[in-house]
Amino acid sequence: MNPEIIKFLHEIEERPGVFLGKKTLKGLCEYVEGYAHCMYTRDGVHPEWLQGGFQKFVEKHYDLHDNIHTNRYWPDIIQFFNPSEERAFDEFYELMDEFLKERTSNQR
Repeated sequence: MNPEIIKFLHEIEERPGVFLGKKTLKGLCEYVEGYAHCMYTRDGVHPEWLQGGFQKFVEKHYDLHDNIHTNRYWPDIIQFFNPSEERAFDEFYELMDEFLKERTSNQR
């Protein structure tokens, strides 16, 4: 995962209202995709901000990894399993932290 994007995600987590207006997972995804597009324009490289298996990680977390009928993108899955947009936003950060820790420990 791109270190610049990770830093940016943590800045948004600390002050979501400044960046997004309110805590929503959809707003977060749209904002970060725009930021990634700007990075592409600036650097010529499109950073995948949740590459390396986050989709599969989310599917496994919600026990959907063996369901061949699941074809939803990870933000849609997280939103579905949470009662509010704000809770889905918080859940994303919990899952992202777990995912990054798991990736780090697997790389050792």
